Amino acid sequence: MAATWTITKQSGMVSLDSLSEVITELTYVVTDSQTVGGTTYSGRVEDTIGIGPPDPSSFTAKGSVTDAQRITWAKNALGTERVAQIEANVAGQISGSQTVFSDTL
Repeated sequence: MAATWTITKQSGMVSLDSLSEVITELTYVVTDSQTVGGTTYSGRVEDTIGIGPPDPSSFTAKGSVTDAQRITWAKNALGTERVAQIEANVAGQISGSQTVFSDTL
């Protein structure tokens, strides 16, 4: 299993200091799934993180930002420990859902 990070929303400022189209907040979704015995179990976490002010020397305006950059920014803002916790949460949802059953009798 490998968690997939997706950015679903970006927010920001039309101008900030001398910069234009500045992304300051990202909404991320982390998902993963595992199929066992023909049943697919999934996990999901969604949240929003402020990414702080950009470095003017390496600034990228919102229209030129790639998905990979957005994901990197979100993960950097969260920090490696929190990223690991989020991915562990998703994995825990998957393993936890495999221990529950429901039978119609």
